[in-house]
Amino acid sequence: MTDFRLVPDGDLEPDPSGRHTWQVTGARPRLRVTGTPKPVGWFRLRARYRADDTHPGEPLGPQLRLAGLAGPVSSVSRSLALRRDRIDRILYLPDDAEELFVDLPITARAFDLDDFSLAPIGQTAAAARMAAAVASTARLGSHATGSLFSRGWESARAEGVGGLRAQLVADYEAVQRRGAGLVAIPYREWLELHGVRTAADDAAIDAEIAAMVDPPVISVVVPVYDTPPELLAACIDSVRTQRYPHWQLCLANDASPAEHIRQQLDDAAAADERIVVVHRRENGHIAAASNSALELATGEFVALLDHDDELPDIALYLVARDLLAHPDTDLAYTDEDKIGEHGRRYDPHFKPAYNPELLLGQNYFSHLTTMRRTLVAEVGGFREGFEGSQDYDLFLRVVGRSGPDRIRHIPHVAYHWRAIEGSTAKETGAKGYAEDAALKALREHVPADWSVGPASAPTSYRCDPPLPDPLPLVSVIIPTRNGWDLLAQCMDGLARSTYDNIEVIVVDNGSDDPAALAGMAGMAAEGRATIVRHDAPFNYSEINNIGVEHSSGELLCLLNNDIEVIETGWLEAMVRHAVRCDVGAVGAKLLYGDGTIQHAGVILGLGGVAGHGHRRFPGDGYGYFSRLGLTHQAGAVTAACMVLRREVFDEVGGLDAESFGVAFNDVDLCLRIGEAGYRIIWEPQALLYHHESVSRGAEDTPEKQARFSAEVHAMLDRWGDALLRDPAYNPNLALDADAFTLAREPRVVPPWRARPTPADRD
Repeated sequence: MTDFRLVPDGDLEPDPSGRHTWQVTGARPRLRVTGTPKPVGWFRLRARYRADDTHPGEPLGPQLRLAGLAGPVSSVSRSLALRRDRIDRILYLPDDAEELFVDLPITARAFDLDDFSLAPIGQTAAAARMAAAVASTARLGSHATGSLFSRGWESARAEGVGGLRAQLVADYEAVQRRGAGLVAIPYREWLELHGVRTAADDAAIDAEIAAMVDPPVISVVVPVYDTPPELLAACIDSVRTQRYPHWQLCLANDASPAEHIRQQLDDAAAADERIVVVHRRENGHIAAASNSALELATGEFVALLDHDDELPDIALYLVARDLLAHPDTDLAYTDEDKIGEHGRRYDPHFKPAYNPELLLGQNYFSHLTTMRRTLVAEVGGFREGFEGSQDYDLFLRVVGRSGPDRIRHIPHVAYHWRAIEGSTAKETGAKGYAEDAALKALREHVPADWSVGPASAPTSYRCDPPLPDPLPLVSVIIPTRNGWDLLAQCMDGLARSTYDNIEVIVVDNGSDDPAALAGMAGMAAEGRATIVRHDAPFNYSEINNIGVEHSSGELLCLLNNDIEVIETGWLEAMVRHAVRCDVGAVGAKLLYGDGTIQHAGVILGLGGVAGHGHRRFPGDGYGYFSRLGLTHQAGAVTAACMVLRREVFDEVGGLDAESFGVAFNDVDLCLRIGEAGYRIIWEPQALLYHHESVSRGAEDTPEKQARFSAEVHAMLDRWGDALLRDPAYNPNLALDADAFTLAREPRVVPPWRARPTPADRD
């Protein structure tokens, strides 16, 4: 049996005090699971964990992370629950995972993680252990195990023990996928469905290329330094075999010591007149070498390719056809995936449309990015001193000189990023000096106090825009009915919040509980809140609109009575964005009481109309390519905690009380705000609990279900196909399964198979 072990892999060193094994020395402490062959299948993981100096508001235990997962999640976390100081979990480890890490909470200054074992366990034994866990969890009413009691269980029971075991394993695996962000359809299967072309497809591509009028020449810029010969050959060949013929390959040898480089580049240039080479006399590092390659470029556009990566043979065709369709484009970027050391494709990154906040948090443009050559020259090309983030620096300067309507996303995989030891594709923390360069570039782009992002978002960055002085008055609107304990808890959180210019408007929707009535009367007498009585059937939109009518703040904060404050600076974090003239509404990061995600932005079209992304992910997890730790534009945000300017609320007519009295009113509001030209922002620094629907209850009566059905149809009638085109959500990702999993039927049509629709390009 393989002996799997934990070895330190970053920001750890032996604890000099001798009290613990390890001391945390940086922001990303972690251990790597080693052993050959790699763990695949069902396993029981056990360990003992003890730590000093953990903060009460932080996770007490480590996180399991699968790196290089063959799905759209680059790094996914799930909590390793502790019972006292013991970890004992049943895990399903897919063969898609390249590596397995255990991330440690940075709040632990020193810790032990010993008695570690990762033992294979058969399905029967796994099912037996999980059955006990499921039964225990079910008694607690956990949402995470809801699918375990689906209609499939009735037929499974009829098949006896074997059927029950199979159903349990299948459903538990589905629960794991939801909890850890694993994809519902593996990428390799998705590629078989959507990544294989026929001879007829290729003929259609060639015919479209032949019919192009004034096709642009794309100069592919490649700095080269000591590339292994087989990887360099693969890189060059991937350009030479492009179906689109109007390209130039510009190769700059940065004085490589390896003897094969000069000959290999010269041979390539001799074989194809579209390949040009320069051999630098002195090594100048990647920015200088990239500029040397750029000086060779003559095309209207330049595309960036690393010397050990590859382009699929339709990459430049996809870019060229989009540039021709949108001639004002200054910068276009595509989706990408990775190639492992054995040539297997995995970890696709299906990106959103241009998302300025997300770009400030991470270089999500990455590969393949193509820019107008004259604009690249205008901003000064690559800059020495920004090595490691030289591309990011260039993208920021090009974006700063361009405009949002001239930046294009092409929702197709057009780049294969090779994952080898030491590359940022293999591990985002491999080049620490890149962070310093990125921060330097960001401070020039947006003068502010920039810092490295949270541990839950590796290789990310953050700044807090300044608050207005004086602080604008924020009117906090809280609908309520009875439930005094919830309202008191919400008000206590407001009292602890550090934003000191608020008024509270509590709209009482017919409370008849003496404790609630007495409590609200006391708040009014103390001047803590204005109480507005509204005795009418429950209509969330109407209640909030009435609250706004009784308020006087420049900013509005719609807040449910079942919200509990975690971070006391939550309102400052939201106000910083809400006061910006291009922002229409700001949403918060809301957690269930168990610390998992309740709200991290609404995805339009998810589940038919709209749904919450990353629901039930760990509250401090990575999410989809670190999205859970990054400020970004969203399709919509929930009104359970939303901040917006009064002028925006009035401009769009407030919440629609006639069509959306209970459900989808916030989504409809956000869509109307977007239609008016404003952007919706989700802010993870605004962290609160949302004890969802505790006061209102479930949709469990025929009347409620009929009302909900009517609101669904009202959304579909009003917004139609707009619900399928969330700019923050890639059309290759699912709407009929868990968010950020791969769509079995993408909403983007391969251009060679059908005429493109509006969903083809976001």
